[in-house]
Amino acid sequence: MKKFLIAGFVLVAAFLGAQQDASAFYVHARAWVTPNQVQAEVCNSTYHYYRPLFCRVQVVGYTNSGFPIHAWGSMSLLPGACQYAHVFVNQYGAYFVNGNAQADCVWN
Repeated sequence: MKKFLIAGFVLVAAFLGAQQDASAFYVHARAWVTPNQVQAEVCNSTYHYYRPLFCRVQVVGYTNSGFPIHAWGSMSLLPGACQYAHVFVNQYGAYFVNGNAQADCVWN
């Protein structure tokens, strides 16, 4: 019985420790919309985060016909650095009317 109790305690401790290391969080991603592109900016502000980050970014631009154009990317951010992602439209008569960006990061 004592072995089962110790094994259970070890499993719970390992699960809680792994959960803290594997946690991801969202950072603020800004998006600018112009008629021919949507630009996203993701920054590792030294005021909030003092460690390098690894981020997965999604940028979506919505055209005047309602068609969404997606872009996905991965990036490493050092403290104080910013990275950019873009979505372009080059079809005649199409232009962006809305767009957004999302960044999901973990400690690097």
